[in-house]
Amino acid sequence: GLSSDPEVQRIRLLMVEADVVGWVKCEEMLGQLLRHNKRNRMAFEYLMAHYLLNRDLEGVFRNIGRLDDFGYSGIPRHYEEAVLLHARTTGRSLHLRGRRVSAQTLRRYGEFFQVLDRYRGDHEAAQKPLAPGHGDSYLFYFVFGRSGATQ
Repeated sequence: GLSSDPEVQRIRLLMVEADVVGWVKCEEMLGQLLRHNKRNRMAFEYLMAHYLLNRDLEGVFRNIGRLDDFGYSGIPRHYEEAVLLHARTTGRSLHLRGRRVSAQTLRRYGEFFQVLDRYRGDHEAAQKPLAPGHGDSYLFYFVFGRSGATQ
């Protein structure tokens, strides 16, 4: 009798279908959820957060096209910063499926690396001047391994 219940139907669209014995990696579980339902926004956003936290720029870049499945009009700033870092570290061009990195993110990206370059690799010294304007950025997290928003 529950199969006709709208709430049960909604939940079934979001659940994992395959049984797994043992430990399942976060990326595998979220990928399975997205294969089952490509419009599972929560699974997508957790997957992207997983990639960001683990500094997996390739993972972010590989999944940027999924923004279309959720009606994003642009690219969230942290994703923009990650794809710019991906292009910088791999030398590959940005293919964002018709999307563009915002002018503001491009400006902040340039400013961040101008300051970082001034310190010639001395990350310890560069953190203090970068924290006020960039501590909330993914760039800061990627380079220094922590947020600078509270400095």
